[in-house]
Amino acid sequence: RENTRRGSWFLAVSTPPDRPGAARPLDTLLSASQQSLVQTDRLRGDSMRFDRMTLKAQEALEESQELARTYAHPEIRPLHLVLALTRQPEGIVAPILEKLGADPRAVASAAEVRLNALPKVEGQQDIGVSRALQDVLEVAEKTAKEFQDEYVSTEHLLLAMVRGKGEAADLLKKLGATPDNILHALREVRGSS
Repeated sequence: RENTRRGSWFLAVSTPPDRPGAARPLDTLLSASQQSLVQTDRLRGDSMRFDRMTLKAQEALEESQELARTYAHPEIRPLHLVLALTRQPEGIVAPILEKLGADPRAVASAAEVRLNALPKVEGQQDIGVSRALQDVLEVAEKTAKEFQDEYVSTEHLLLAMVRGKGEAADLLKKLGATPDNILHALREVRGSS
């Protein structure tokens, strides 16, 4: 199975019944035209449609997988997503961080330092999705619904990480990223009041 073709896959996550908290493998590669479901938790029946994400959000998750592979990590974590979002050309996350007074390059560097400290796995073929990233995706979907947005976007992913716990949330919060601050900065970046 080829996992390296850019732009041609969607995350497909399954929950092994015997390991509900374990990282889930990316168990299928699908073309964009298939618009398949991303199963975030089969035990509870929750699902998130990857085609309900903006192109930038899809690209950020794809880049997160590539980063996990590059760093030889066994699973994709929210820190990979932070790094992918800060590096995204023409994305909205970097301008939001700048409005908060955080240099996106410094955020990326801090994420890289933390990613380098994580354990590496040699010969890893299947990269799982961590429970923490699954939680981020679930909260991002709920956030999009709260805002009555049809699609989950990169700003929903950023808000979901800050609303959560863990290393990515800690990193962002240390830089002054709170849900209220992000919403305020988002309004300024978008030019709405």
